Amino acid sequence: MWAVAAALALVALTGCQSPWGWGKNLVGQLGDGTNINKLAPFDLDPGWVSVAAGEQHTVGIRTDGTMWGWGYNAYGQLGQGDFVNRLTPVRIGTATNWKSVSTGFGHVVALRTDGTLWAWGFNAWGQLGDGTTSSGHTVPAQIGSATWSSVAAGMGHTIGIRTDGTLWTWGYNFYGQIGNGNTTNQLPMFQIGTATNWKTAAGGYAHTLAIRTDGTMWTWGRNLEGQLGDGTTTNRSTPAQLGSATNWAMADGAFGHSVAVRTDGTLWAWGLNDDGELGDGTNANRTAPVQVGSDTNWRNVAVSDDLTLATRTNSTLWAWGDNAGSQLGDGTTTDRNAPGQVGTSALWSSIAAGGYGSASFGVGTQIGGSVWVWGSSYLGNGIVGTQSTPIRLGSDWNTISATGVHTLAIRSDGTLWAWGGNTDGQLGDGSTTNRHQPVQIGSATTWKAVAAGSAHSIALRTDGTLWAWGNNAVGAFGNGTTTSSTVPIQVGSSTWKAISAGGAYTLAIRGDDTLWSWGNNNLGQLGDGSTTNRTSPVQVGTATWTSISASQTHSLGVRTDGTAWGWGYNGLGQVGDGTTTNRSAPTQVGSATTWRSVEGGNGHSLAIRTDGTLWGWGWNGFGQLGDGTFTNRPSPVPIGSATWKSVAGGERHTVAIRTDGTLWAWGWNSSGQLGDGTVVDKITPTQIGTATSWLTATAGFEFSLALRSR
Repeated sequence: MWAVAAALALVALTGCQSPWGWGKNLVGQLGDGTNINKLAPFDLDPGWVSVAAGEQHTVGIRTDGTMWGWGYNAYGQLGQGDFVNRLTPVRIGTATNWKSVSTGFGHVVALRTDGTLWAWGFNAWGQLGDGTTSSGHTVPAQIGSATWSSVAAGMGHTIGIRTDGTLWTWGYNFYGQIGNGNTTNQLPMFQIGTATNWKTAAGGYAHTLAIRTDGTMWTWGRNLEGQLGDGTTTNRSTPAQLGSATNWAMADGAFGHSVAVRTDGTLWAWGLNDDGELGDGTNANRTAPVQVGSDTNWRNVAVSDDLTLATRTNSTLWAWGDNAGSQLGDGTTTDRNAPGQVGTSALWSSIAAGGYGSASFGVGTQIGGSVWVWGSSYLGNGIVGTQSTPIRLGSDWNTISATGVHTLAIRSDGTLWAWGGNTDGQLGDGSTTNRHQPVQIGSATTWKAVAAGSAHSIALRTDGTLWAWGNNAVGAFGNGTTTSSTVPIQVGSSTWKAISAGGAYTLAIRGDDTLWSWGNNNLGQLGDGSTTNRTSPVQVGTATWTSISASQTHSLGVRTDGTAWGWGYNGLGQVGDGTTTNRSAPTQVGSATTWRSVEGGNGHSLAIRTDGTLWGWGWNGFGQLGDGTFTNRPSPVPIGSATWKSVAGGERHTVAIRTDGTLWAWGWNSSGQLGDGTVVDKITPTQIGTATSWLTATAGFEFSLALRSR
């Protein structure tokens, strides 16, 4: 709850990590956009499952089933109920059961896990499938009541396969891409023949590709560039089988070319090739499929205008074709007429290509759930511009701190974020409005450590400067005043290496390892030998320290010699000196010299020794010490025999991570803050789930959060 935040104590985090939360959520302290309590951990920043790219917009689905979009929105294709462009991802609606999505020029079609079809955006040709050419929908609208297995958007037409295996098309039909034998736009959905064995379909600018369960491919629509692959350049308004092959696995089409993968892993392309988009080493158009190289490990393809992207079974990414807008992602603007690898990553899972000409772009997801963008367009990274190599959209979370009702966190890009209760401005966003989702605090990218107090917040930047915001009525900022602030303000000019925020007071370690404190001192929690409040830092003795923790009214620390010390309110034995006498100066906890870290809850204390054993003392009325009793302990007692990596103390509960990466919790569970799916208190450590990738945890008042690797 009153966690230390220190450069010297930060957990080293690598790979993709996201915050998870559970417990009480009355003011949005879990950051999920609601105020609904959660009885088990849920991912606050879920990874991405799939993405779809349109002309200048992108839509993606995350692992929690939510849908997000960004980019151009002139037709309402971002599903926000307006026509405002978005430079960063925004959530589309509140549904959490999206299964797949596809985008056209200005329309979006998507399926939910119940098989229902939804559409929104541009509808001038009836491509939404609602039987009209109205101005379209600016939020997702259900289309009919049929159930569907897949849906694909062309530039202005849509192709869908129902769960009974029938194939249906609707929308723009100038080149016969609907497949109904004419070139009149199709408003009601049109069934293609009577076959019930359609497996997958794709739409290009004005042509359609579809594969049956028998492995045959069928094409129709515009063919002026040979994109139908039938050996001619004659448009077709009805489906025709492509050759005699029966091993087609998947295909995609763009303005003038088509690319497909066979079940044997070979890659084939045909149609327009003026920028080398077929990848056959030439710039000659092809009216029939030609094999791209001789490799047999191709897995997936995505095309747009003159751009082709593909992944192999080893999860590497390859690109070729036009590169005027750096859409090949290779750091150049040089066209390629043969596949070239994009970077060295072997983690690519899904890909999409969008845009046109020099305004083309690529987007892809990697194993672990991160999403990456490159090229020239609305890339979702806050600007409209060019990115010549893939960059990650968003970033991991590096550290997190929670207290009574608010949460603070730092991302790997050095940005600071906050959410939850904000009545005292403790979030730092310039307001006193509660936030149910993370909001970025300022624009600085040099935040290193953060600590949440009861109504104030403290943070360090990479240059060692100290910043504070929130309630300062008793001097918790340490800037010599009692003036509060709703935005971060710098405190003095000293350099600091560790901080901890408690109940209206602050502890901090300077660069020379000396300990300083300021703020509320009514019970001696500042450790300066008095009970006088301090509005400026005062040194606590002359010793040097490695770990500190400020709680509501008591303080803990570990010195460089490995001894543990406590001071402040001691009515429940939380100081750990064997008594219940308040202490206004540090008092040693036992005689051990092997303490590694300390952590204070509201009335209980926790500590880990260098051998990984966990110890607790103080208040135990709800079993928060985890020793199997409800007996208060004025001196440290061991908590089981396991070895532990980190521990966090909440109001009346404890959350901890073992060295094997498993998550455990015990104590008060009134709001599900233990995360075990119940509201039953636990007096011994209880494992939460089965994951072994937990990194660090923090505990607030009846809620908990933790970082976990994906």
